[in-house]
Amino acid sequence: MPTPLSLDAEITTYLQSQALPVGLNFNGAGTINLFASTLPDSPDVAVGVHLTGGMLPVMTLTGLSATESAIDRSTFQIVVRVAPDQYTTGNALIQGIYKSLQGIIETRINGGTNTLFHLITALQPPVYLGRGENVDKRQRHVWSQNYLAWIDDPFR
Repeated sequence: MPTPLSLDAEITTYLQSQALPVGLNFNGAGTINLFASTLPDSPDVAVGVHLTGGMLPVMTLTGLSATESAIDRSTFQIVVRVAPDQYTTGNALIQGIYKSLQGIIETRINGGTNTLFHLITALQPPVYLGRGENVDKRQRHVWSQNYLAWIDDPFR
């Protein structure tokens, strides 16, 4: 059995396979760079997937042991950053990601041997954080969105 991916790696792998708004691609043609658990200062146009914790696991009371019957409720954040002259691109990108992730139900998003996602739901619509010194020292536009994922923990 292959080694399971971490949640941030699962999400980045899934997003790489998704259709985005016209003219935007992840890591193909070098248009949008996608990162798991980091968002380096360069390049200007980038997307980061960050783990942010979660909530208590849900015990399913199936009669199995406690470690075999829990559904994890993990949270993660998507951060989109674009150059100062690319507001429209950034907004289209965060909306495309929202459309790709919101409402995934009972799916192994990266194929049959990976994590079962019972539900992925946004905790709020995408939020434009703005630009400026307090958001980004290079005056780039930044958006954020938080998600909750109900998953079978593949590491148990």
